[in-house]
This record gives sequence, structure tokens and C-alpha cells, in this order.
Amino acid sequence: MDTHYIIYKITNTVNNMIYVGKHKTKNLNDGYMGSGKDIKKAIQTFGVDKFEKEVLYDFDHDATMCDMERSIVTETFIKRLDTYNVKKGERVFNDDTVLEFNERVKMGLQHRKHVKRLPLGRKVGARLEGTTDKITQAKRLRKSGLSFGKIGEVMGICRQRAHQLVNMK
Repeated sequence: MDTHYIIYKITNTVNNMIYVGKHKTKNLNDGYMGSGKDIKKAIQTFGVDKFEKEVLYDFDHDATMCDMERSIVTETFIKRLDTYNVKKGERVFNDDTVLEFNERVKMGLQHRKHVKRLPLGRKVGARLEGTTDKITQAKRLRKSGLSFGKIGEVMGICRQRAHQLVNMK
């Protein structure tokens, strides 16, 4: 069985929030649904049946997978209100071997030869429609006396994201 180094997108079908991550697997249907704290909390809140997983890229190498995640999950990406991602993509190798810098650069330049593109849904960079509604909802919940933690539970987001929404202008 071949090893797959994938970049995936998980979409909450209730509120259209997304999570983009990477995963090393031999089975593309292994049921893995991300490791981020916000995506785990949302799955627990809404139920796994309210989420759809889509493989965006399937690479032959760990380094190219990591590079792609870093190019998608940036500081700008995690600040968006429609994502469950809370930290930038990292360069973490799943294999025990560490590639020399020149090998990583070489693989990065050649990754187009190794990537198997799969059909995409909407663009990962697209803004969530209704973001203003989320801000309004969060502000109303806060005015009603709810804590940021409770607002997070109601909206299916983390406490920090609730705080961020309430303090937006």
C-alpha cells in the first residue's frame, strides 16, 4: 500500500467554517478529521455527520506536503473568521529522517512533478459569506451576559474566536 501525504479541507455544513490540515496515511478513508482544538470541539458540538472532508492534494513526499500546508495555512488564513485553524502550518516531518536543506529546496521546486491534483470545491481562500452575521450574533450573546466560553459553545467556536468576534468593529 502506498503512503499518501495529503492536504485536506474539512467543512462544517452548518456554518461553512473550514479547517485545512495535513495527514500521512496509507488509507485515504481512515476517518481522520484533524487534530486542531477548534475542529475537535466543533465536531464534538455539531457531530461528525455535519462535516465533509475533501482531499485537496495528495503528495509523494512529506516535505512537499509540509510546504503546501505552510503556503495555505498562513497567519492571514488563521485570522480569518471562517476557519477553525488556530496556528500556522509547520514544517514537521513524519518520517524519522531529516532532509538536508538543499534536498528540501530541490523537492520543493520539483513538487509539481510529484503532486496528484484532485478536484477542488470552492477556493480555500474564499471568504465566508455571513461573517457580519457571526459578529452580530456574538455581540448579541455577549450583551445578554454570556461569557466568551459560552458564546463559543453556542456558536461552535473556541473562546478566543468568540472574544475576537465580539471585539470586531
